[in-house]
Amino acid sequence: MKQETSCGCIIFDKETHSKTLLVYENNRFFWGFPKGHIEGEETELETALREVKEEVGINVKILDEKCRYSMNYIIEDKQVDKTTVLYLAETVDDTNVENQEEEITESKWVTVKEAYDTLTHDNAKEALQKAWYDMQIIKAEKYISSIVKKYTNRGIGTFELQLICRNKVEELLENRKDNWYEDVTQDHYFSWHLKQTIIRAISSLS
Repeated sequence: MKQETSCGCIIFDKETHSKTLLVYENNRFFWGFPKGHIEGEETELETALREVKEEVGINVKILDEKCRYSMNYIIEDKQVDKTTVLYLAETVDDTNVENQEEEITESKWVTVKEAYDTLTHDNAKEALQKAWYDMQIIKAEKYISSIVKKYTNRGIGTFELQLICRNKVEELLENRKDNWYEDVTQDHYFSWHLKQTIIRAISSLS
Protein backbone atom coordinates (compact mmCIF):
# COMPACT_ATOMS: atom_id res chain seq x y z
CA MET A 1 0.00 0.00 0.00
CA LYS A 2 1.30 3.44 -0.93
CA GLN A 3 2.40 5.75 1.90
CA GLU A 4 1.57 9.47 1.75
CA THR A 5 2.08 12.38 4.13
CA SER A 6 0.34 15.74 3.99
CA CYS A 7 1.04 18.75 6.22
CA GLY A 8 -0.99 21.84 6.98
CA CYS A 9 -2.25 24.10 9.73
CA ILE A 10 -5.13 24.70 12.08
CA ILE A 11 -5.20 28.48 11.74
CA PHE A 12 -6.64 30.98 14.21
CA ASP A 13 -7.13 34.67 13.45
CA LYS A 14 -4.42 36.78 15.08
CA GLU A 15 -6.75 39.44 16.48
CA THR A 16 -9.09 37.35 18.62
CA HIS A 17 -7.93 33.73 18.27
CA SER A 18 -11.63 32.89 18.27
CA LYS A 19 -12.07 31.91 14.61
CA THR A 20 -10.45 29.20 12.52
CA LEU A 21 -10.23 28.61 8.77
CA LEU A 22 -11.90 25.63 7.08
CA VAL A 23 -11.62 24.55 3.46
CA TYR A 24 -13.75 22.30 1.28
CA GLU A 25 -11.52 20.12 -0.88
CA ASN A 26 -12.45 19.47 -4.51
CA ASN A 27 -10.92 16.03 -4.84
CA ARG A 28 -12.15 14.42 -1.60
CA PHE A 29 -15.38 16.38 -1.01
CA PHE A 30 -15.02 17.15 2.69
CA TRP A 31 -14.49 20.04 5.09
CA GLY A 32 -11.06 20.15 6.69
CA PHE A 33 -7.97 22.31 7.14
CA PRO A 34 -5.59 23.58 4.43
CA LYS A 35 -2.84 21.04 3.79
CA GLY A 36 -0.90 19.26 1.06
CA HIS A 37 1.87 16.83 0.16
CA ILE A 38 5.52 17.16 1.11
CA GLU A 39 7.66 18.07 -1.88
CA GLY A 40 11.32 17.11 -2.31
CA GLU A 41 13.42 17.60 0.83
CA GLU A 42 10.91 19.84 2.59
CA THR A 43 10.37 19.54 6.32
CA GLU A 44 6.85 19.13 7.68
CA LEU A 45 6.85 22.76 8.81
CA GLU A 46 8.00 24.05 5.43
CA THR A 47 5.28 22.03 3.70
CA ALA A 48 2.61 23.27 6.10
CA LEU A 49 3.46 26.93 5.53
CA ARG A 50 3.78 26.55 1.75
CA GLU A 51 0.52 24.64 1.39
CA VAL A 52 -1.43 27.19 3.39
CA LYS A 53 -0.06 29.98 1.20
CA GLU A 54 -0.82 28.05 -2.01
CA GLU A 55 -4.31 26.85 -1.06
CA VAL A 56 -5.76 29.94 0.62
CA GLY A 57 -3.27 32.74 -0.12
CA ILE A 58 -2.46 33.83 3.42
CA ASN A 59 0.74 33.92 5.47
CA VAL A 60 0.68 32.21 8.84
CA LYS A 61 3.00 31.78 11.81
CA ILE A 62 3.46 28.45 13.57
CA LEU A 63 2.80 29.23 17.23
CA ASP A 64 4.64 26.28 18.74
CA GLU A 65 6.31 23.39 16.91
CA LYS A 66 5.27 21.08 19.76
CA CYS A 67 1.61 21.79 18.95
CA ARG A 68 1.60 19.10 16.27
CA TYR A 69 -1.44 16.92 15.57
CA SER A 70 -1.00 13.72 13.56
CA MET A 71 -3.77 11.64 12.00
CA ASN A 72 -3.47 8.33 10.17
CA TYR A 73 -6.12 6.75 7.95
CA ILE A 74 -6.60 4.58 4.88
CA ILE A 75 -7.97 5.93 1.58
CA GLU A 76 -9.57 2.70 0.38
CA ASP A 77 -10.34 3.64 -3.22
CA LYS A 78 -6.72 4.67 -3.84
CA GLN A 79 -5.10 2.08 -1.57
CA VAL A 80 -3.18 4.81 0.25
CA ASP A 81 -1.99 4.75 3.86
CA LYS A 82 -2.26 8.46 4.61
CA THR A 83 -0.73 10.51 7.44
CA THR A 84 -1.84 14.10 7.94
CA VAL A 85 0.16 16.40 10.19
CA LEU A 86 -1.31 19.72 11.32
CA TYR A 87 0.36 22.55 13.25
CA LEU A 88 -1.22 25.25 15.38
CA ALA A 89 -0.86 28.61 13.63
CA GLU A 90 -2.14 32.17 13.53
CA THR A 91 -2.47 34.68 10.70
CA VAL A 92 0.46 37.05 10.17
CA ASP A 93 -1.34 39.97 8.55
CA ASP A 94 -4.83 39.87 7.05
CA THR A 95 -7.42 37.11 6.86
CA ASN A 96 -8.50 37.71 3.26
CA VAL A 97 -8.57 34.32 1.58
CA GLU A 98 -7.82 33.57 -2.08
CA ASN A 99 -8.73 29.97 -2.83
CA GLN A 100 -6.63 27.81 -5.13
CA GLU A 101 -9.50 26.90 -7.46
CA GLU A 102 -8.11 23.56 -8.64
CA GLU A 103 -7.86 22.38 -5.02
CA ILE A 104 -10.41 24.30 -2.94
CA THR A 105 -14.11 24.80 -3.69
CA GLU A 106 -14.85 26.99 -0.69
CA SER A 107 -13.21 28.33 2.45
CA LYS A 108 -14.61 30.17 5.44
CA TRP A 109 -13.64 31.67 8.78
CA VAL A 110 -15.87 30.25 11.52
CA THR A 111 -15.99 30.04 15.29
CA VAL A 112 -14.45 26.97 16.89
CA LYS A 113 -17.93 25.65 17.69
CA GLU A 114 -19.01 26.11 14.06
CA ALA A 115 -15.80 24.45 12.88
CA TYR A 116 -16.42 21.45 15.14
CA ASP A 117 -19.96 21.12 13.79
CA THR A 118 -18.81 21.51 10.17
CA LEU A 119 -15.71 19.28 9.98
CA THR A 120 -16.44 16.07 8.12
CA HIS A 121 -14.13 13.64 9.92
CA ASP A 122 -13.91 12.81 13.62
CA ASN A 123 -10.10 12.81 13.67
CA ALA A 124 -10.12 16.42 12.43
CA LYS A 125 -12.58 17.31 15.20
CA GLU A 126 -10.22 15.73 17.75
CA ALA A 127 -7.28 17.71 16.34
CA LEU A 128 -9.32 20.93 16.59
CA GLN A 129 -10.15 20.20 20.22
CA LYS A 130 -6.46 19.68 21.06
CA ALA A 131 -5.52 22.83 19.16
CA TRP A 132 -8.11 24.88 21.05
CA TYR A 133 -6.69 23.69 24.39
CA ASP A 134 -3.17 24.51 23.26
CA MET A 135 -4.35 27.94 22.16
CA GLN A 136 -5.80 28.60 25.62
CA ILE A 137 -2.42 27.80 27.18
CA ILE A 138 -0.63 30.12 24.74
CA LYS A 139 -3.13 32.92 25.43
CA ALA A 140 -2.78 32.34 29.17
CA GLU A 141 1.02 32.49 29.01
CA LYS A 142 0.86 35.81 27.16
CA TYR A 143 -1.45 37.18 29.85
CA ILE A 144 0.78 35.84 32.62
CA SER A 145 3.84 37.49 31.03
CA SER A 146 1.98 40.81 30.81
CA ILE A 147 1.16 40.96 34.54
CA VAL A 148 3.73 38.80 36.32
CA LYS A 149 6.30 41.59 36.84
CA LYS A 150 3.83 43.42 39.06
CA TYR A 151 3.97 40.58 41.56
CA THR A 152 7.61 39.48 41.61
CA ASN A 153 8.31 41.75 44.61
CA ARG A 154 6.48 39.21 46.79
CA GLY A 155 9.63 37.16 47.14
CA ILE A 156 8.79 34.80 44.29
CA GLY A 157 10.83 34.77 41.09
CA THR A 158 9.30 35.43 37.68
CA PHE A 159 9.88 31.89 36.43
CA GLU A 160 8.40 30.31 39.56
CA LEU A 161 5.36 32.56 39.40
CA GLN A 162 4.81 31.74 35.73
CA LEU A 163 5.07 28.03 36.52
CA ILE A 164 2.49 28.29 39.33
CA CYS A 165 0.07 30.11 37.03
CA ARG A 166 0.61 27.68 34.17
CA ASN A 167 -0.08 24.72 36.48
CA LYS A 168 -3.35 26.33 37.56
CA VAL A 169 -4.36 26.92 33.93
CA GLU A 170 -3.58 23.31 32.96
CA GLU A 171 -5.55 22.10 35.99
CA LEU A 172 -8.53 24.21 34.89
CA LEU A 173 -8.36 22.86 31.33
CA GLU A 174 -8.07 19.28 32.55
CA ASN A 175 -11.10 19.71 34.80
CA ARG A 176 -13.10 21.27 31.96
CA LYS A 177 -12.45 18.55 29.35
CA ASP A 178 -15.94 17.11 29.66
CA ASN A 179 -17.33 20.62 29.13
CA TRP A 180 -15.29 21.43 26.03
CA TYR A 181 -18.23 22.05 23.71
CA GLU A 182 -19.88 24.32 26.28
CA ASP A 183 -16.65 26.30 26.72
CA VAL A 184 -16.11 26.94 23.01
CA THR A 185 -19.75 27.99 22.73
CA GLN A 186 -19.06 30.66 25.36
CA ASP A 187 -15.52 31.53 24.28
CA HIS A 188 -15.46 35.08 25.68
CA TYR A 189 -16.67 33.89 29.07
CA PHE A 190 -14.08 31.12 29.13
CA SER A 191 -11.30 33.64 28.35
CA TRP A 192 -12.47 35.72 31.31
CA HIS A 193 -12.58 32.60 33.49
CA LEU A 194 -9.01 31.78 32.43
CA LYS A 195 -7.75 35.22 33.45
CA GLN A 196 -9.57 35.01 36.79
CA THR A 197 -7.87 31.68 37.45
CA ILE A 198 -4.47 33.31 36.92
CA ILE A 199 -5.31 36.30 39.13
CA ARG A 200 -6.54 34.04 41.92
CA ALA A 201 -3.37 31.94 41.69
CA ILE A 202 -1.24 35.07 42.12
CA SER A 203 -3.45 36.52 44.87
CA SER A 204 -3.20 33.30 46.88
CA LEU A 205 0.55 33.87 47.23
CA SER A 206 0.19 37.19 49.02
